[in-house]
Amino acid sequence: MASTTLAAPADLEGAVSVPGTGALPAAFARAILAGGVRHLEQRHVAAADRNVVLPPRRSPALVGGPGHAGLDHSPQISLGDYARAVEVLAQVQTEL
Repeated sequence: MASTTLAAPADLEGAVSVPGTGALPAAFARAILAGGVRHLEQRHVAAADRNVVLPPRRSPALVGGPGHAGLDHSPQISLGDYARAVEVLAQVQTEL
């Protein structure tokens, strides 16, 4: 069987950067602040599906995470944090 070497995702597509302004980020910022959490906008460059999907679609995007790279893709989450995330998404959905 022949082996196949795949390039790393970052080698396939350049990193996408989207404006931090607009209806989508503003709605999320308001929903997060309403819950008493200090909103911290950060620019993060990484290889991800958005680097492939966003350029041809030119759609708005927002990527959220735990705020610390060491917690990315962590299999554990508190139920309180999960419930708050659902509240944020529900508020954003009603606003948009």
